Amino acid sequence: MDFWAMVSAMAAVGSALVAIVGVGYSAHTFKKSFSKMSQSEQVRIVHDINNNLAHAEDAVMQAWNKEDPDEIKLRHMQYLNIWEWYSFLVNRDQITIQELVQYNKKSICEDYQMIFKLYSGLKEDKDSYKEFKELCRKLNCQND
Repeated sequence: MDFWAMVSAMAAVGSALVAIVGVGYSAHTFKKSFSKMSQSEQVRIVHDINNNLAHAEDAVMQAWNKEDPDEIKLRHMQYLNIWEWYSFLVNRDQITIQELVQYNKKSICEDYQMIFKLYSGLKEDKDSYKEFKELCRKLNCQND
């Protein structure tokens, strides 16, 4: 093999090596950036859910003031629907920041105890609020 062919082959190998390192560095940078974006997105989503829960809780209180059992139950179901969505996200590892889950644990467990005490049929109904019940089981809310 002549000298220039050897230089050309070495340049091709060097070029391939540089390309591989570049792709690896880009992948690493993307993963690092994506995880930070993912964390901030998780915080935003949980913040929005907590705001929705606050509004739904206000609606429950207004229903209690009206003393209308049907509306009270409806408002509790709407409130539970928000917890169901939150639970779905946690159970499906869309919310993975454990500090966020622990932050809401007390509220989740208190709501589990209170609402299912009021509506024991919902607790026994295997088809309703599956995600919420699963998250409460994982958080040991039944034992609180």
